[in-house]
Amino acid sequence: TAFAVKAAGDFDSSFREIATLLNRPINDLGEFREAILSYANTSTAPLEQVTAAIYTAISAGVPLEDSIKAVATAEKLSIAGKGELNDTLRVLVGSLNAYGLGMDSADRFSDALFNTVKLGQTTLPELANSLSNVTGAAAAVGVPFETMLAAISTLTAAGTPTAQAVTQINAVLTSLIKPSKEASDLAKELGIEF
Repeated sequence: TAFAVKAAGDFDSSFREIATLLNRPINDLGEFREAILSYANTSTAPLEQVTAAIYTAISAGVPLEDSIKAVATAEKLSIAGKGELNDTLRVLVGSLNAYGLGMDSADRFSDALFNTVKLGQTTLPELANSLSNVTGAAAAVGVPFETMLAAISTLTAAGTPTAQAVTQINAVLTSLIKPSKEASDLAKELGIEF
């Protein structure tokens, strides 16, 4: 009984933190509260991880109505990729945000992340720690998410550590965004405009 009371109190506290992000009275969020509890009953993650991930999703700009779907997609990926739920959600939603996409692209991005782990010598936690260092540049240059991940997969499969692969790819992309004077002059001679 004491455990149940403590768990209920912890959830209430976590839910109140989520509610602060929504600019709506907590009394108007009863249905959402029940939806979180219902999802948590079928989740492999503990309730506190689910609520932390919901908080992260909403904090990252995922609409309230899509937040549970975001957590569900991240949970599948975290299980397959042996990652922590909140970190997986962060890399998934952060990547979608970098590309200006919504949750309708989450399954595609999740599959691409899993294939990177599967085909390269990297892990989901490593990607979660470093991918944000390159997604903005890749999106700005117009490199598709899957193409960028394929480059990471290829480099890591050849033995390059994940963080170093991300740094190398970012350097190449950054040089395309802001080429050196020498590169700009050569590009002009070749008829290429950055």
